[in-house]
This record gives sequence, structure tokens and C-alpha cells, in this order.
Amino acid sequence: MNNIFNVTYSYPDGTNNVRTMKGELGQSNFEGFVIPANLIIGDTFKEEENSYTIIGTEEQKICQETRQVVYANIIPMQGMKAYWDKTTGIITESIRETDLVFYNLKMADTNIW
Repeated sequence: MNNIFNVTYSYPDGTNNVRTMKGELGQSNFEGFVIPANLIIGDTFKEEENSYTIIGTEEQKICQETRQVVYANIIPMQGMKAYWDKTTGIITESIRETDLVFYNLKMADTNIW
């Protein structure tokens, strides 16, 4: 099954860049965007050479709906935390903040739920 993500990058100067990602779930072209569904605190998943552990769950308002999310600190990427919808495993937010870098990727729309 081919899946499509349209990712819009918005920059401080007001410009946007849209990136379309296509591929199969579980393949390397979606790494980080999709994780196994229904993970709980303490569960670990791999991405390339790195392993990540779910450190928490919480409810968040995502695309006008309250959803249960899981999250992990992304250790190799200093200052990064990522959130995924617990039921689907789809990324809902990724935040990275250091002295030199700040970004916040956040799901703005979906037809998944």
C-alpha cells in the first residue's frame, strides 16, 4: 500500500516549502514519521542504528480532536522530543530546541481519524 504525507515547512521569513513523501509504512523513507502503534511507557523501537524508548503518554488536541499520544526524547538529536498518535503511530509533533537550532513540526491536518 502506498502512503502519502504532505509536509509543509514554514520559515520565519514567511516562505513555505512543501515536501511530499510517498512510500510503504515500515520502510526507511518514513523513519521517524511512523512508529509501531499502541506503544506504552518503556517500549523501545529502532530507527536505523538508534533505539528510542517511550517515556510518557498524554492527551493532546490534534486537528480538532483529543488524542492519546506517546513521546520520546530523541537522544542523538540534542534537544529533540517527538510525539506520535498512540493508536496509529503517526507523528503529531516534533520539537527541537538548542542554542543554535529551533524547529517545531506539528500536524495541521489529517484524514486518518
